[in-house]
Amino acid sequence: MKRLSILIFLVFALFASTFSKDMTNPLFESEKVQSVCLVVDQGVLSGEIVQCGDKDFVYLSPTEAKKCLQKYQTYSLQFNLENITLQELLKLLAGKVLFCQTLEDLEIYYCYTPFEQNCIYMDGKKVNMQVAISDEKIVAGFPLILTGY
Repeated sequence: MKRLSILIFLVFALFASTFSKDMTNPLFESEKVQSVCLVVDQGVLSGEIVQCGDKDFVYLSPTEAKKCLQKYQTYSLQFNLENITLQELLKLLAGKVLFCQTLEDLEIYYCYTPFEQNCIYMDGKKVNMQVAISDEKIVAGFPLILTGY
C-alpha cells in the first residue's frame, strides 16, 4: 500500500510539473502587445537595449522574446500593451487582483496568474504579475515591472 501511495504521488508530481511547464503566457499570441522587454544580464542579448547597472532591458517582438525565454535566464518579463482593459487582461491570463495602489495618475495592481511560475511574496500573498495603468497605456510585468512605469 505504501509503494502504491508513493507511485501515485510521483505520477501526480510528474503530471503537475509537465503541465505547468507547457503553459505559455497567452500575451505572446495577443495582438494587443506593442513590445516585450526582457531584463537579462548585461551583454547576453543584442537589439534595442537600455542598460541599467549590470542588467540590460532588451525590447523585442513577442515572437523573438518567446524564443529568448527558452535560452536565457530573465529577471523580469514585461509586456507593453495597448487597447486592452484591466478586466480583459485579467480574463486572458486567468488573473486575480490581490491589491492595488494609486500614485498620482498611475494605478498599480498586484496580481496572481497561473501562467507565471516566478513570484514574490507581499503581505503574505504570492504575487507574480504587476500591472501599471496610466492613461491608455498598460504595462504588465512578470513577476514585477523593473523598467519603470
